[in-house]
Amino acid sequence: MTESVSKSQQLVVTLQLDETGGYPQYYIQKWKLCSSDDWQADDSLDVYQSGE
Repeated sequence: MTESVSKSQQLVVTLQLDETGGYPQYYIQKWKLCSSDDWQADDSLDVYQSGE
């Protein structure tokens, strides 16, 4: 399951369904906050300076 959190983030959740107790229960197996934008390197500044 995926839900938008903000303009650039999504919450990704994996659930497990358990129906053994007479009524369905959902358990969170895993959750992760992810960027929904494509990452692009910023190479506008040359910050590496070698000793040569």
